[in-house]
Amino acid sequence: MTVLEKPEGVRAQRTRERHADVHALMDKGAGIGFIVAELRLDPKTVRKLMNATTSVELIGSKPTSRQSSLDGYAHYLAARWAEGCRSTSRLHQELADRGVKVSELMVRRFLLRIKEKAEPTATAPRRRSERSPR
Repeated sequence: MTVLEKPEGVRAQRTRERHADVHALMDKGAGIGFIVAELRLDPKTVRKLMNATTSVELIGSKPTSRQSSLDGYAHYLAARWAEGCRSTSRLHQELADRGVKVSELMVRRFLLRIKEKAEPTATAPRRRSERSPR
């Protein structure tokens, strides 16, 4: 594995193993009913695995991330975030002014993703305040 490659996730590994198991049984002439019982999988899952030529078809290029209707505005939102705008309602309104029809909650969740990707800033640890005796 090179430095740039990411380690494979648990779901991808499981999908590869299941695909190999299903195709091994298919090569031995097993039908869907036998494969379902043998591997204890749902028939729809077995059909999906049977129909896929390779496990890569099932995993895809981005197995852990979903697409968002805000993906096209990610650069804009990231730039506004970098400028210091942290107001979800303000950014939601700016997007609405641009004709983007999304909920404020969706903007908030998207901003959380941006916040998680941002590098943590070096701040001094907070000091606990002294409590007065009761």
